[in-house]
Amino acid sequence: MKKIGKPSAILKKTGYVLLMVGIIVVLAVPAVYINTWYGYFPVIFFGLILLLSWLSLCRVNQKLKIHSGSENAECVRGGLISVNLTMENGSRIFCPKMVAELFVTDLFWNNDFSSKAFFTLPPKANTNMGFDVDMNHIGVYHVGMEELKLYDFLGFFRKKTSLNSEFDVFVKPRIYPLEELYDTEEMTMESDQNERATTINGNDYIGVREYERGDSMKQIHWKLSAHTLGYMTKLYEQSRQKSYTVILDFATIASYNREQLMDINDCLIETSLSIIDEIAKQHTSTALIFTNREKQIQRRGLRDVRAQMLDLIRNFAVITPDPSPDFPDALEMMIEENSQANRSTNVIICTSRVTDELIMQMVQIKRQRRSVELYEIVPAVINSRELAHKRARLSALEEVKIPYHFIRTSEYERAKNNLNEEEPA
Repeated sequence: MKKIGKPSAILKKTGYVLLMVGIIVVLAVPAVYINTWYGYFPVIFFGLILLLSWLSLCRVNQKLKIHSGSENAECVRGGLISVNLTMENGSRIFCPKMVAELFVTDLFWNNDFSSKAFFTLPPKANTNMGFDVDMNHIGVYHVGMEELKLYDFLGFFRKKTSLNSEFDVFVKPRIYPLEELYDTEEMTMESDQNERATTINGNDYIGVREYERGDSMKQIHWKLSAHTLGYMTKLYEQSRQKSYTVILDFATIASYNREQLMDINDCLIETSLSIIDEIAKQHTSTALIFTNREKQIQRRGLRDVRAQMLDLIRNFAVITPDPSPDFPDALEMMIEENSQANRSTNVIICTSRVTDELIMQMVQIKRQRRSVELYEIVPAVINSRELAHKRARLSALEEVKIPYHFIRTSEYERAKNNLNEEEPA
């Protein structure tokens, strides 16, 4: 579709054309009535001035350089980014007018913020230009100058520069201290498939050797057992270390607006990383399962969340309302984790979309004597009726004693300190 300009811009261009035609007509009058060289002098002089103005504009554009003092900037969500650009005029020609269009992309790579700056550029001099932007959402954003226009002395010509002055800004999530994780006796249980105990005469023998036909060790073991008047067993040293997996789900429902989607995305990331950061202080076996930007399930073992934060944010998928079937959601990631041979004993799900199938999968994991926990992200404006409806849908989790929590997307500082409560503060 052809882009149609604004009415004011069209009128402005029409005015320039009419002005140019009027000037040429006025300058052509002497040439008509004075049939000498002097009659054409005004037209020739005006043409030379236009040519000189155009050449000076080209020279300034050729010698112009842009320096950015904000490359690879970082800030915490809710912080302020100061963008500083320096224009260097390497020519000896004065530029009377420059217009810079500055931009900041949003989470979905659309221009979320744009601004125009007007300034002049003296010869052999630098001009500094800067602006501040509030970075309220987590992600890696492009910031810089989208377009720079140079104008000549007469205002008839303008030239767009092709200088690249973009850079990235990394907005980091806030990591909140959690007072308590549901580290109950159930959370310490290992899977039945990992370890079995055999009781003989009141003593537990783990991993008693099973003999096969023709096993030469059978006779040796029986002779030793007879000699010691006890049972000859082979004890296997097995680790009792707890393992944790946090599932981060970027699939959500389609009823949220753009700002709510970005708030939910922030809350999902900050909740999951805060949980892992707290777990890593006490347990070394922690992992994060999420959907990456290529719509693939990715598993990361995490020891230091803060050190791996930038790489994680670059790989995270963005919040996706009503995703297509090829987008892995929490249910698919749980099934993938459950199929692993070294599956975790503790599974924590962070999601904003709880389906009946997801609830059934959580109940199934619980029946495997593994621990599972749910953190559901809800909008800040949710009312008590909607919250009661969500709680009623989770009654199946209460029946099997699966803990769940509702986390609102706003007032993070207060909500994150109460992650162990079923109701947000």
